[in-house]
Amino acid sequence: MDKKMISILIAVLAGFFIIEDVLAQSKYPERPIEQIIPVPAGSVTDIQSRLIGEFLSKYLGQPVVPMNRPGAAGAIGGNAMAKSKPDGYTIATLVPSQATPEYLISRENFQYTSKTIQPVAQYLAYHPGTLVTRYSDPWKSAKEFVEYAKMNPNKLKWGHIGRGAYFHVIGSKFIREAGIKMLDVVFHSDGHMMAAILGNHIDSAFIIWGPGLVPHIEGKKLKGLLYTSPRRSDQIPDLPWADELGYPTGKVESYCGVFVPKGTPKEIITKLSETVKRITEDNEFKARAAKLYFREQYRDTNDFADEVEFIGKSLFELGKEAGLEYR
Repeated sequence: MDKKMISILIAVLAGFFIIEDVLAQSKYPERPIEQIIPVPAGSVTDIQSRLIGEFLSKYLGQPVVPMNRPGAAGAIGGNAMAKSKPDGYTIATLVPSQATPEYLISRENFQYTSKTIQPVAQYLAYHPGTLVTRYSDPWKSAKEFVEYAKMNPNKLKWGHIGRGAYFHVIGSKFIREAGIKMLDVVFHSDGHMMAAILGNHIDSAFIIWGPGLVPHIEGKKLKGLLYTSPRRSDQIPDLPWADELGYPTGKVESYCGVFVPKGTPKEIITKLSETVKRITEDNEFKARAAKLYFREQYRDTNDFADEVEFIGKSLFELGKEAGLEYR
């Protein structure tokens, strides 16, 4: 066989494999999808992740199987997703600290950056972070809490999840603006943090206004003193906004989004993104998200990629304003 025939044969075979690959992608998904959730089961991020997974399964016609891979501030689950085969059958639901680990203070466990994973779409925006204390504590307002903290520097302990992560930055900014000093304590999950404050091991915490917090406030075990948010929230009109009290905590909003490994075919990313859009327009999804105190918000792949980078950099700058030391 001469060289010309060999070249023609190679071209035909290459074309065959390309067509086969395109056809496979057009049929996607043909089998169950693994959804990595890099937090413990039962946490706020786990709840919202399972919600989007359920609806992805409904719209894609294949099971989306949630797999909790907690540990190392989200690094274990994030690393697993980043290293998985880029074929659309492994996805992850991440929040800012897991999507942009390069902007964290403790980032040595992460084997990827925001540039080496692929954002697909945003589906939720978090509700405000609430400064909470025990209901039995003597202060009745944020002002009284701040006055006590000023008179007792480093006596009070406050909790957060991960140095350089969203609520550590926001909480540190509040502390800086209030002119107080408190000892910060890091927890592996919001569930552990909730148990610590209820068990009198810490005095306060910044916790998402959501399903893990509201029952404790309604049951008069915890009380909210203020909330931090880029804007006034109509959902909790009786709780004061930090900005209105003179403690501005920045205009950075958190998100929940779907991510896949870098190199995942564009057609699969587009299909996943368009599916997320349909989900956020689904009235049942909206109603269930609202009951969980979440707010649906869709951003397509390009818009979401820009938002991921913007939020990461903004939190980094806000953290420096709050006096956090980055290596």
